[in-house]
Amino acid sequence: MLVREIMTDKPVTAELTSAIRSVMELMYSEDVRHLPIVEGDRLVGIISERDLRSLSMPIQNYLDNPGDAAKQLDDPISSIMRGDVISIEADDTLDSLIDIMLETKIGAVPVVESGTETLIGIASYIDVLESVRSTL
Repeated sequence: MLVREIMTDKPVTAELTSAIRSVMELMYSEDVRHLPIVEGDRLVGIISERDLRSLSMPIQNYLDNPGDAAKQLDDPISSIMRGDVISIEADDTLDSLIDIMLETKIGAVPVVESGTETLIGIASYIDVLESVRSTL
């Protein structure tokens, strides 16, 4: 089975210059845990719920300096995204995808067009489980 057979086409994305606040709102409204970051159609990063949790500061800091917390949310997503994105091509095998996920302990892998950085999909552990379930 190929990655293209299980991936989610046309994933929800955010632009490199999007504010952290708008990315958080987008992830919440679209109910996604991983969001590819693009510049045009080129994959340049990824952000996960886990990455966003790392933004949290002690509650006392929020209470003492609410403006600082609000200001941080206006920073571009590029300031906290992971730029060293692990991706896979659509014609790679499901086995390869699973190996990547297990070796790197990541829950979603952006799918790029063969030989490019053009984002065409995303494959998550949910997509993998659904594909396996359909064969049982």
